[in-house]
Amino acid sequence: MTNTPPSPEQETVPDAFLTSAARRIPPAVYVAAALIAIGTAAFHVHSYWWSESLTLCDVMLRAEEGLVSLNVPLVRLAAKETPRSGFSICERSANGWKSGGEAGHARLRYWMASLDQVRCEGVMFADFGYWKGAWQSDARPGPFVVLFVPVWFVGLAALVGSLAVYFRVIRFRLHTLLIAMTLTAGVVYLLMLRADV
Repeated sequence: MTNTPPSPEQETVPDAFLTSAARRIPPAVYVAAALIAIGTAAFHVHSYWWSESLTLCDVMLRAEEGLVSLNVPLVRLAAKETPRSGFSICERSANGWKSGGEAGHARLRYWMASLDQVRCEGVMFADFGYWKGAWQSDARPGPFVVLFVPVWFVGLAALVGSLAVYFRVIRFRLHTLLIAMTLTAGVVYLLMLRADV
């Protein structure tokens, strides 16, 4: 009895050569992608009427007019001050954003268009950009930087992150959690450093 090699029609591709894209993607992935896309679109439209701000240790995450911005202080906390934390919602007004009848903050797009007049450093291109200020508050008496990206970019990052976790490109293990906790503790430590009296 002779061993004849299999014909090309009989050969099968080993599982190791199949990429994750070649495998059957379950419907749950499509549903999750659709929910992220719908949520991103709804939040984008919502951000033109309402502006939400989340502040932790004087670092502020804000959404407005289709943009998500991150305000990071570049100076130590003042000696006798405490860092701010909280959540606020502002309503759109004719001149900017207001909260509970009081003045809130200027619109980011308007501010970026008037950087030359206010003599601040910054740039904006395709809704990506930054601007740098000289004085944040009494608690942070010094410079700060505001980085911003469009809402759709945040939605895309959430989608890519979800797919990376689903296809196990990113795996949550104990050492990953310890690294994340160490980095978070380091950032909080830097934010809580106080200036000399």
